[in-house]
Amino acid sequence: MRAFGDRKPKKLPVFLNRPELQLALDAVDRLSPRGVVAGAERNTAIVVLLAYSGLRVAELVSLDRHDVDLEAGTIHVRHGKGDRERYVPLHALAAKALTRYLTSRFDDSEALLVSRNHVRISTSQVRRIVQTVAREAGIHKHVTPHKLRHSFATLLLDKGMDIRIIQELLGHANIASTTIYAHVSQEQKRRAVDMLD
Repeated sequence: MRAFGDRKPKKLPVFLNRPELQLALDAVDRLSPRGVVAGAERNTAIVVLLAYSGLRVAELVSLDRHDVDLEAGTIHVRHGKGDRERYVPLHALAAKALTRYLTSRFDDSEALLVSRNHVRISTSQVRRIVQTVAREAGIHKHVTPHKLRHSFATLLLDKGMDIRIIQELLGHANIASTTIYAHVSQEQKRRAVDMLD
């Protein structure tokens, strides 16, 4: 029995490591036939944006074209959790994927990501795309858009990024929400040491 006031330890988030992330990115092209809007360009943009920006799936689908500034290399998240706005730097891979996708578009929708019918893509469609990509990649974890967000944060922390910068990138109001990734990073290091003979 836990003492009064003790909190149940938080379950550590599941994430993709760098090789798994690469497998997922490689799988997108094998999955989708190339074509206007509904092809590999859009799905690649979705996976790369989730993995390299730390966006929540609801934030991703609410983006409009004008929220992405390819020249400045920024994403303006206007509809963050708790109505908090933030600017997220656009990784070079995400900028390349978005450029390819947007040049394949011939509709006038202001939504950044659209379905085959040229309407704003839904969160459930994004979840299906991510899960299909993970299966195609042979990844045995249950992969969701949120797990790609976890991957973004964990890989940044493993690279030595300051946790407060990760907090800002993720749009966390409270640093306590971000410190869970420090535990993941420590667990990774422990596993690496335990592998030594």
